[in-house]
Amino acid sequence: MNRWLWLALVVLASHARAEAERPQLPSWFPPPGAGYAMNAKGLVFRAYDEFNLAVDPKLLPGAKRNSGGYFPVHGKVWRFDLEKPSPGTWAAIIEPLQKQGFRFSKGDVKSAPASASLVKGEGDGALYVQFTQCCNSVAIVETGPDPFKLSMTPPAPQPERFGPKDDIPYARPIEGGRLADAKNDVHNNIFVDPKCNSKSEAFGTQYSWRRYEGPTGLSDYAIQQTYEDALRAAGWEQLCEGGSHTLAAHYTKDGRDIWLKLRPGVSEQRFNYEITVSDAGSGLRAELEKSCRVAIYGVNFDFDKATLRPDAEPALNQVLALMKEDAKLAVEVGGHTDNVGKPDYNARLSDERAVAVVQWLVQHGVAKARLGSHGYGDTQPLVQNSTDENRARNRRVELKRADCK
Repeated sequence: MNRWLWLALVVLASHARAEAERPQLPSWFPPPGAGYAMNAKGLVFRAYDEFNLAVDPKLLPGAKRNSGGYFPVHGKVWRFDLEKPSPGTWAAIIEPLQKQGFRFSKGDVKSAPASASLVKGEGDGALYVQFTQCCNSVAIVETGPDPFKLSMTPPAPQPERFGPKDDIPYARPIEGGRLADAKNDVHNNIFVDPKCNSKSEAFGTQYSWRRYEGPTGLSDYAIQQTYEDALRAAGWEQLCEGGSHTLAAHYTKDGRDIWLKLRPGVSEQRFNYEITVSDAGSGLRAELEKSCRVAIYGVNFDFDKATLRPDAEPALNQVLALMKEDAKLAVEVGGHTDNVGKPDYNARLSDERAVAVVQWLVQHGVAKARLGSHGYGDTQPLVQNSTDENRARNRRVELKRADCK
């Protein structure tokens, strides 16, 4: 084939693909050119999103207003701004809709340039068109269920093996998504809010990070809801929704201790999100053999005390499994703090906390002769105590092999 012909076919195919992916208005909505025009930003489409409606409460029986006074609905959402609208522009949109059976649920033709909405039908499958004063914007909503599909496999009893470019076996992408970037880091951890309403804390001994793009039509809301449903079905617990539709989840079945963090990042042109998982058990033995020591995060204590919190047990179980797996392994349990407080107090507190971990292990079957303890206070920081996140990394329990110098 002629080289120039081949290049031309590639360009045509690229243009065809881009045109196919370009969002289109629903077939029942009056098309541009029939009395109105979109501005240069064009049309934005989300296959599933949350939209705040300004409607008569009677149209949504049982629905609750949000803090802004709107009624949130879910489904397909189209948005665009009008280019230099005039009184005739609004009529060019509204009159065809009224002929199809739409009726005003808020406002009328005269108030449309400021704020108004129309509705057709009710419940799932209802159609809404809303005009908003800001930027002469128009929103179209077809209510309905989440169309995105995701089936999660629960984590196995033993840590999975996967490469730095592989999908995480128990945290796969939404169908139609594409892996855009990936990283496995065996010397780091992640930060999540374990109580869903407090400060983030460090967890895990290593993490795996993946960024996915697509499928087309994703919204931040759809990503969060799709993963939340799939994770819950796979046995994950403590699903915490955060700002910007972030999500944190914890898995503790079959002796595993895994934290997952989801962060959507959808913009008008990009449909992407990030998944980070931290497995407290995966890599413990390898890191201890390689470096003679390993930091354990998630061994949490009551504030200013050496009393282990109930949520410390999953991480402690990983240490217990390590000790039971190798009956000859002997370790020192080191307690480490950040630099908040007086050094002598930090040293004493860290020592008491290290002793508390040793006592827990002994109570669960580890011979006392295999365990030592020492409180280092704030004398061995991993990073500068310059931020809350850094201080969280420095607050840790550390295992050190007794046969290492």
